[in-house]
Amino acid sequence: MNAKDYFHLAPYNWNCAQAIHKSFQDQTQMSDDEIELMYRPMGGGRAPEGMCGAIYAVRSLVGEGTAEAEALTTAFVERTGGLTCRELKGKHGRPCSWLVEQAEELLRERIS
Repeated sequence: MNAKDYFHLAPYNWNCAQAIHKSFQDQTQMSDDEIELMYRPMGGGRAPEGMCGAIYAVRSLVGEGTAEAEALTTAFVERTGGLTCRELKGKHGRPCSWLVEQAEELLRERIS
């Protein structure tokens, strides 16, 4: 399944950050409980500095502060028009499911 398929999927009701991590669970070996605990607080504009949780999760998967994380962030902003939940959803009207899809697609393009 893709990240957008996990987004708001019952019974966990995964948020944007969790959906990204769930789609890479086979590689990270994180349990559902770990994803719940670590990334529940990062959805809905609650990631540091209001960052979109989907790109926050991508950054965490490649290593926060790495050149790869910065490159993916730049590509995400170019593709979506912003970085924060407020500007993406408010200013640009981007739906979260689309943002999750874009973030996952960027990461898969980089790692394939």
